[in-house]
Amino acid sequence: MNQEPRRTGQRLSGWAFAPDSSPRDIARRGARNVARRAAPPEQPEVRVAGVYIISVAARLLEMHPQTLRKYERVGLVSPARTGGHLRLYSEDDLLRLRVIRRLVDELGLNLAGVRLVLDLVGPLRRLVEAAESNPELLEAEAGRATAELMSFLRYVGAETGSSA
Repeated sequence: MNQEPRRTGQRLSGWAFAPDSSPRDIARRGARNVARRAAPPEQPEVRVAGVYIISVAARLLEMHPQTLRKYERVGLVSPARTGGHLRLYSEDDLLRLRVIRRLVDELGLNLAGVRLVLDLVGPLRRLVEAAESNPELLEAEAGRATAELMSFLRYVGAETGSSA
């Protein structure tokens, strides 16, 4: 392999250096070029909802990433995916995972019990959110929540009006 050594003053990646240029001179010229460039026009601030990849979400939740994968596999949480199939956990996903962790660690529920509790909590949460945001919608949401809760009670065999 016989390569010719670079000659002083040779153009490197779009910059021409004089044979007697010191690194300080080169840095000064670069700073002047940066100063001459026009500043980009100001753009309005765009707020992006926070999403976290699995490693960041696991650290925030103080859980192992494999635990998050297991919860997704059994259907307790459904993070969004990127084009490269990375899991993206939203703030709502993190809240749901905190609830799951509390149900498992502090209350001792297994994952089937966690699923039942989450199915029960969903209609109640929607009812509370509707009551807080718009009292007029409360009646419609209350009817829907009552129907879902009755369905849940039938499922677990605790329907009101059934003889025991």
